[in-house]
Amino acid sequence: MDPVKLELLLEQQLKLMQMLMETKVTPPLQPSTSSSTTAPSVNGIANSIAEFHYDPDANVTFEMWFRRYEDLFKLDFANQDDAWKVRLLLRKLGANELDKYCNLILPLNPRDRSFQDTVQTLSQHFGDNSSLFNTRYRCLKLTMNEDDDFLTHVGVVNRECERFRLKSLTEDQFKALILICSLQHQKFSDLRTRLLSRLDQEPKLTLSDIANEYQRLINLQRDTSMVQSGGSNRSEVRAVQQTPYKNKYVPASSSPSHSIPRQQTKATPPAPCWQCGAWHYVRNCPFKQHRCKKCKVIGHKDGFCLRKKTASQSRNTKKTLLRSRTNSLSLVSSCQSSSPGQRKFITVNINGHSSRLQIDTASDVTILSCKTWTKMGSPNLQRTTQKPRTACGNYLHLLGQMECTVTFRDLAFVGVCFITPADLNLLGLDWFDHLNLADVPLNTICNLMSQPQLRQQPHDLEAYTRNLMTQFSTIFQPGLGRCTAMKATLRLKTEAKPVFRPKRPVPYATLQTVDEELNRLQQQGVITPVSYSAWAAPIVVIKKANGTTRICADFSTGLNAALEQHHYPLPVPADLFTMLNGGRFFAKLDLADAYLQVEVDEASRELLTINTHRGLFQYNRLPFGIKTAPSIFQQLMDTILSGISGVAAYLDDILIVATTLEQLRERTTSVLQRISDNGFRLRPEKCQFYLQSVKYLGFIFDADGRRPDPENIRAIKLMPTPTNVSSLRSFLGLVSYYSAFVPSMHDIRAPLNSLLHKNSSWNWTKQCDAAFCKLKSIISSELLLTHYDPAMPIIVAADASANGLGAVISHQFPDASEKAVMHAARTLTPAEKKYSQIEKEALALVFAVRRFHKFLYGRRFTLLKDHKPLLAIFGSKSGIPAHSANRLQRWALALLGYDFDIQYRRTQQFGQADALSRLISDQLAAEETTVIASLLSEDHAECYLTTAIRTLPVSATDIQNASKSDSIIERTISYVTNGWPSKKFDGDIKQLYQRRDSLCIVNDCLMFGERVVVPESIRAKVLKQFHLGHPGVKRMIHSQEL
Repeated sequence: MDPVKLELLLEQQLKLMQMLMETKVTPPLQPSTSSSTTAPSVNGIANSIAEFHYDPDANVTFEMWFRRYEDLFKLDFANQDDAWKVRLLLRKLGANELDKYCNLILPLNPRDRSFQDTVQTLSQHFGDNSSLFNTRYRCLKLTMNEDDDFLTHVGVVNRECERFRLKSLTEDQFKALILICSLQHQKFSDLRTRLLSRLDQEPKLTLSDIANEYQRLINLQRDTSMVQSGGSNRSEVRAVQQTPYKNKYVPASSSPSHSIPRQQTKATPPAPCWQCGAWHYVRNCPFKQHRCKKCKVIGHKDGFCLRKKTASQSRNTKKTLLRSRTNSLSLVSSCQSSSPGQRKFITVNINGHSSRLQIDTASDVTILSCKTWTKMGSPNLQRTTQKPRTACGNYLHLLGQMECTVTFRDLAFVGVCFITPADLNLLGLDWFDHLNLADVPLNTICNLMSQPQLRQQPHDLEAYTRNLMTQFSTIFQPGLGRCTAMKATLRLKTEAKPVFRPKRPVPYATLQTVDEELNRLQQQGVITPVSYSAWAAPIVVIKKANGTTRICADFSTGLNAALEQHHYPLPVPADLFTMLNGGRFFAKLDLADAYLQVEVDEASRELLTINTHRGLFQYNRLPFGIKTAPSIFQQLMDTILSGISGVAAYLDDILIVATTLEQLRERTTSVLQRISDNGFRLRPEKCQFYLQSVKYLGFIFDADGRRPDPENIRAIKLMPTPTNVSSLRSFLGLVSYYSAFVPSMHDIRAPLNSLLHKNSSWNWTKQCDAAFCKLKSIISSELLLTHYDPAMPIIVAADASANGLGAVISHQFPDASEKAVMHAARTLTPAEKKYSQIEKEALALVFAVRRFHKFLYGRRFTLLKDHKPLLAIFGSKSGIPAHSANRLQRWALALLGYDFDIQYRRTQQFGQADALSRLISDQLAAEETTVIASLLSEDHAECYLTTAIRTLPVSATDIQNASKSDSIIERTISYVTNGWPSKKFDGDIKQLYQRRDSLCIVNDCLMFGERVVVPESIRAKVLKQFHLGHPGVKRMIHSQEL
């Protein structure tokens, strides 16, 4: 291209760009008072101001920034009012700076402040906040880099020296500054911090002042050390100190004359001192002038009598002890130490006798005194060749050794201990490992001697509890409280339609007790009779072992599905964990019949109508079984207890946490006052006003912080070795369930798989035992557990076998995998082993829900079962079947307050719960109390049997004997206990087969629901008795079923 044309083209492009720049429109900042002719000039100047971004490290402060534009605001914008200037100033602040400024001046609005006040506030909060020492120290440390501009560096030095305030610095202050700057070593950090604090308060600090401050700090440290050591620097090793010749234990003297400080030596002695057993040279022994109480000779400690030994023998003995020390058992116990409170003791059961032992991790063996052995009944001793030595190298005389059964908490093992005439009870490393004490903080299981506050606590606690009961006597009175804070409201879904369920039949023999319970509820104001209602739910009647009756409404028949959810969250575990962490003392309060203490508003009462044999009744209080009740009650409790620190309510459980006993008492008193003010009442037998630890959602909280609850994996750790192919198959099903998380488990289980091969005989080898123990260790590892998170889907699996119950609560992850949160298992009682299989499976469900109550109540979850008939009872939308076996009715009632789905899963896919139910130890699990539903005992079933035969001319013994000789009933009892065959039945047994899910066995009698099945041999006698009174047909059939 021609150069001339190219140059012409470039000139045209430049002119075009210049025109575009001139015509570019910038949104003007509208001036408030200036004329339109001056506005463009003002806007142009305003647009030239750069934004302010605070950076104190780079010396970018508001004062420095504003100094650059101060003339613009004073001269160029002189005609603008304050409001306009404030708007411009705020517009030039960075986003973070503007946000901080607005937060600082709340509740004022930035527009409401004058320009001068705004500048002053911004200068104050976005200024140079460094101390004068910091400024001076940076000035003294100034250096110029090789790439820095010299003139620029000169300016920086001039600026920093101005900030140094040289004119106000005296000679003494300069010396003090240099001294503090020289204290750079880590050992002077405490002194340096104190001096800087003093310098900040007294800028005129001198060298003399610093010297005095240093001496004061040294004296303070010395005094603190003296108080901590109790005035003595000596720490002796005591436990067993005796000559090898006498072989007899002599306790060390505790005479005050012995508390002579031990001299420090530069070198370590080759052997313990023969005069006292301590590790120092003989020339430094403090017992040179001491008179022994045994031999009356001056020159050694009590019990170290060496008159029969020559000096050469003594030296040879010491060398021999040193050479043999590594080949013998050592035994150490500290006494007369500077910190005796650090000694830790533990109480264990030895052969059924409680024994208090001192934990000694330096002792290889466990030692019991002869006195303790005698208290156990002097069990047989075996000879021992062991010769344990003390830390001094002396032998300890032993009477023998014995094997004993040791139990501690959930652990049990057979151990060996040694008996000595000495007054010595030590728990050594051999038992320490068996009890897994290395895995838990010792403070949580030991009785510390250094807690005088706790030693006084039982007496103080008793008086403190009495005072609380007296001060707040109204809330501990029997009876039902009434909340005055609010009334509960139930809201229906827009498409909801009324559901009216008919009344259920009540056995004639129980009509009187049901009437009495209805009258009691009516007198307490819980229910009110009504003549009409569009809504009605049937009732379930439960008879307790004490003869009283409990009435519950079955709202699962329609109302629960029609209710709108009450959107108020239950406490999140993380929030409660934050409150509980750091607590040393705790209290728990329990509300009596919590829901029934809350009134329901008028509009909601019609929804809570129950249909009884006496007509319709409406609940005036919030009843158990309403699905929105947990959220409503949680909101109420949070409102009542708001503002009290260290307090949280989880439904009707109130937790109180404190760091001191005084703080615990203050907070407990505040909570009780709130409860009293709002009309509630507590259940005194369930309240605990002083606890040193609490269990919550799989964790234990105490003074040592939070740690996993051993109960989470207790069921697996106690799982015994399989004894046959069936139990092994169950265990491997559990292994398969967890193999998704630990693929290497497939290789470990190889020796166990070989026992399942065809034609393979049962031979449990060492390899099988090692594989079983390894797999059990992996499964019980906390790595295979996940923490409880209510936001994730919750799954509960429960199973029953002939001997026990097993349950697992798990979370389902997005990839459909499941990970356990906690395991639980227990053996069946002799009475429970006689239950039918469907009753055992139902019992497993209730056991699981009850065991995991804190995790489940108030939240949606899924129940898994491998027994299909239970789905018709526990998963029915029509409510609990009226003719279900009485146990099943009671257990279904216990689940009414929970929000769950029940699903079927094949047994082959049920390994996580199946193995727990089949492979369990003989120990019963310790169960927590359940707040809203109690699992009824076997006594309740016997109560039904007693009621059923009360009007019959025969006794329970007659029915038992007749049942044993009745072939139909005998076969039926066998089927109920062991399971019904899949074949079809004819004849008399067909009628019982069709009602098999409603049959149960109580005291060897066959029952259908709440009625006894009368054997054929005594049926005529019973019918004759019923005909004597000429009752109507319906009445007779209603009162007794043959």
